Amino acid sequence: METLHRRPRNFPHSPPYGGSIGLDLDTGIFRYVQGLNMVTGKVDTFYYGPDRYLEEHIFVPKSKTSQHPKGAGWLIGQHLICAAGNLTFSRL
Repeated sequence: METLHRRPRNFPHSPPYGGSIGLDLDTGIFRYVQGLNMVTGKVDTFYYGPDRYLEEHIFVPKSKTSQHPKGAGWLIGQHLICAAGNLTFSRL
């Protein structure tokens, strides 16, 4: 087995991109999502905030045209706004 990168990824990806949702170690609640370029090691993190609970996110590639480089796309998922009780759809 070959390790591609030291960061975990736990949802579908489109190589060389992957990602995962992140656990807030103080609360034990998923609060942020990370996108990872497995070739360069660049990590983009989006923190949803203290009153949010994340559910699974997936990578959705853009259509393959000359305007979009291979691997371009979005992280899409939903999160709960706890105090309001609202479930919200996100595109990052």
